[in-house]
Amino acid sequence: MPLKSLIMKQKPKLLLLLIPLFVPMLAWAQAVTVTGKVISGDDGKGLPGVTIQIKGTTQGAISDLDGNYSLSADPKGTLIFSYMGYKTIEMSINGKTKINVTLQSDAQLLDDVVVTALGIKRQKRELGYATEEIGGDMVAKSGSGSVISALSGRSAGVQIINPTGVDGGASRIVIRGNNSIFGDNQPLIVVDGVPMTNEGGVTDWSGGRDWGTALNNINQEDIEDINILKGPTAAALYGSRGGNGVLLITTKKGLKQKGLGITYSSSYKITQPYMFRTVQNKYGAGGPISFARPQLKLIEGSEAEYGYPVYEYPGIYSVDNGPEGEPTNTTFGYYGGSVSWGPEMNGENVLWWDGKVRQYSPQPDNLSMLYHNGHTMNNNISFQNAGDFGSIRVSFTDSRTDAIIDNCNLRQTTVNVGSLINVSDKIKLDVAVNYLDYYRLNSPIIGESYSNFNKGLLYCWPRSWKGIESTTYEQPDGTMTEWGSYPFNYIYTNTFWSFYNNNTTLDRDKLYGSIRLIYDITPWLNATAKVALDWNNDSYTTKHKPTTIDGMAGGYYSKSKSSSITRDMDFLLTAYKEKIFGTKFNTKLSFGGERYHGYSEGLNGASGVWSYAHLYTIFNYTSAEERVLGESRWEKQVNSLYAFFNLSYSNFLFLDITGRNDWSSTLPITNNSYFYPSTTLSFIPTIGALSIS
Repeated sequence: MPLKSLIMKQKPKLLLLLIPLFVPMLAWAQAVTVTGKVISGDDGKGLPGVTIQIKGTTQGAISDLDGNYSLSADPKGTLIFSYMGYKTIEMSINGKTKINVTLQSDAQLLDDVVVTALGIKRQKRELGYATEEIGGDMVAKSGSGSVISALSGRSAGVQIINPTGVDGGASRIVIRGNNSIFGDNQPLIVVDGVPMTNEGGVTDWSGGRDWGTALNNINQEDIEDINILKGPTAAALYGSRGGNGVLLITTKKGLKQKGLGITYSSSYKITQPYMFRTVQNKYGAGGPISFARPQLKLIEGSEAEYGYPVYEYPGIYSVDNGPEGEPTNTTFGYYGGSVSWGPEMNGENVLWWDGKVRQYSPQPDNLSMLYHNGHTMNNNISFQNAGDFGSIRVSFTDSRTDAIIDNCNLRQTTVNVGSLINVSDKIKLDVAVNYLDYYRLNSPIIGESYSNFNKGLLYCWPRSWKGIESTTYEQPDGTMTEWGSYPFNYIYTNTFWSFYNNNTTLDRDKLYGSIRLIYDITPWLNATAKVALDWNNDSYTTKHKPTTIDGMAGGYYSKSKSSSITRDMDFLLTAYKEKIFGTKFNTKLSFGGERYHGYSEGLNGASGVWSYAHLYTIFNYTSAEERVLGESRWEKQVNSLYAFFNLSYSNFLFLDITGRNDWSSTLPITNNSYFYPSTTLSFIPTIGALSIS
């Protein structure tokens, strides 16, 4: 058969075999070029580094620095737009050549974004150390009396200690245990970029007052979130101050409010005494410990005078009734003459120290007589607004607390202003200012002291005590009641006079805040500069009312004033690049510096034996030898430079390298430099990571 005839006969079959070879060529010939821009739904700016993938293929593109992209695709295909922190969307091409898309933030993914050292926001998965975020709503709704108390039990490894139990009193924070024997071991607290310490407000653990700590002065209603950086690696960029971890507190700026809004909240809390010690109600107070059964002593002639027998207490002094004639307080130590058991309470008539006859009987509830329910009232009103200009929030909070014992209360007023201002497309201004007016009357005396009201009541009052002194401590003329021989050892002869008339107050003014300038120089280069201030002014005043009618005896006055100011200035340059040279590597490099300057000074004085009646002044003394004057001054400056480098691969392998060098004014000039390095390598194994080729 001729070749031509053979070809013509087999032509249909050959065409069927060649069609699969030509179909891809025809499809590619029909592809269209699709261009467009990807913008953020948050600020309307272009998003760089967005992945645009043709669905069902391995082909795609990445948006440039301005969010623009271009690719060739099947006109009937579908494009997938994905970017970390934003919701992934799909767009059908349908023959279009220009497709602009807007990506919206993914709230779930944003929840994984945390604030780290120097206020830098990073994804949790990127961090090679432990960190934990606590939302401000959780803090405000905790019902706790302070920020510190609200953190209790909410973060693993974070220990909250309130050693005195005083409302609004001092608290300690320890993260992952103590790091030193003699150091404070508390973390650094950074509020809106303002570093501060949680210094203790206890004047003397053996008999001073608990005035609270710095963190308790922060208003819970103003907190947006709290981030806890655990361990030295997390806080390496803060130098020695961050060696025990860092608490990063960010206040609200009105970002969640679109348009003008007003918020009001009010809360009321009742505090009850938790518990009283277990006691017996059979025996009253004795005097010294006796080896014979104590008995009440009959007053001779009492039956004739009163018509019935009247007894008196056996006494409070130590007598030689110990072993071999030794005084009981020698044999049994310090408490031998004060905590012994006495005669059985059988209801006999006893002559009390005020000259009146009362029954000698048990008083089961006498420990709770002078305790009552405490009350705390909080009122907050805030105004917030957000728009094209940015956002602003102004908050006013008034808090008042009456303690569970009389003549002890505190009042706190705070004003908070937070704002994020869009100066231009590339420049933002972050402003946070907080003012505190704090007043406290008679924080209870703590520790091993005769003046400790709680110790006198809970430990030393006898079971027969009826509390007559609580209303009869003062005479009608205003002088102190003299009891004479007081039958209860280890207690001041007129505890209640001291409790109600010897008052100590704390007046505190505190102003702290920061102004931070944020400049997006290019899509890959960012610069920030911040100025922070923390100013405190404390005034402690003690007044003891004279006990006598002439206004001289027992009068006392002391005054202590202190002020402190810290200034913190820093800058930070950050450059970042995603998909380096088209690979799956992302990198970030930051360099910055800081200057910290702290200064404080204080004056204190106290009067001696008074020369003039009812004159409360430190110069009211009879002789110069009785004058008490003191002065204190402290100053420190630290200059710092730091840098950190972050490298990640395919969002599962992360390398962090940080370094900080400090130059301190409190060290010798020839040896005042110290360096803090830190390196972490971490990875998160995922299915996506394991499939990378």
